[in-house]
Amino acid sequence: MRQIAMSETIFLSEAFDPSGLIAAERLSSILHITRGELAVTLGLSRDAVSKSARLNRPATQARLRDMVEILNRVRPWAGSAQQAFAWYRAQPLPSFGDQTAEALAREGRADAVWRVRLRFTGRVFRAYNPRWSFTPLSGDGTARHGGRFNPVGRAALYTSLRMETAWLEAQQGFPFKPQPLTICAYDVDSEPVLDLTDPSNLNDHGFSSAALACPWEDLAGQGKTPPSWELARTLITSGVAGIVVPSFTPGATENDRNLVFWNWSDSLPSRVIIIDGERHLPATPASWL
Repeated sequence: MRQIAMSETIFLSEAFDPSGLIAAERLSSILHITRGELAVTLGLSRDAVSKSARLNRPATQARLRDMVEILNRVRPWAGSAQQAFAWYRAQPLPSFGDQTAEALAREGRADAVWRVRLRFTGRVFRAYNPRWSFTPLSGDGTARHGGRFNPVGRAALYTSLRMETAWLEAQQGFPFKPQPLTICAYDVDSEPVLDLTDPSNLNDHGFSSAALACPWEDLAGQGKTPPSWELARTLITSGVAGIVVPSFTPGATENDRNLVFWNWSDSLPSRVIIIDGERHLPATPASWL
């Protein structure tokens, strides 16, 4: 099992005690659960996380480290430690017969979760002009005009991990009265998806956070290639289906993240399904005639 560096995130450093062991009381406090609930999640007895002698045993610490590392990897796109914990406990992983990360870890199969760590399963949101609501899965507009993470000629589907972020992205932080928008939700099961809110994933491909935040429109307008386009081309060539990135729209906070797809369809391995069981969306542009 890979050892966790104490400096990886604030979340992780707070979970450790000065001796370098994971402190059950601290971890429970971060996750807003009791130590009894922590024990159940780990598949251990309450004594294992309550009595120092048992808590410090290598087997107990290994189980704690497995869970903490999974939470650490999920937390950037989940939004918080608590939401990451909810994912850990409840999100089915289709690659493993809909078992959860919790179930896999309890079976001693935490390493299996690393093999699907680039798989995103969950719900995303998109807001756009109602005129185009008959094509909720189209990337044609971005292909024509380009976007922060797609050069002109390359289709992309820009979505957000929160509905509020989708609204901000569509309004672009303009101070005037917001215009009408259609907001859609999508169920996603996609891989591989790379989390670029983790600087190490950028470094692995020879880029930095500056590439994400570059003034891409100004650069493109000057006939220059934005670094974010270079990044996109590199990752597309390597087979990445999508990326989790910060939102750069005015008013965005660290909780505002987007999931940008370069490859998506109605089937695996990068499945994106519009949620419209009651058929509220129009089927053709004739709705606006």
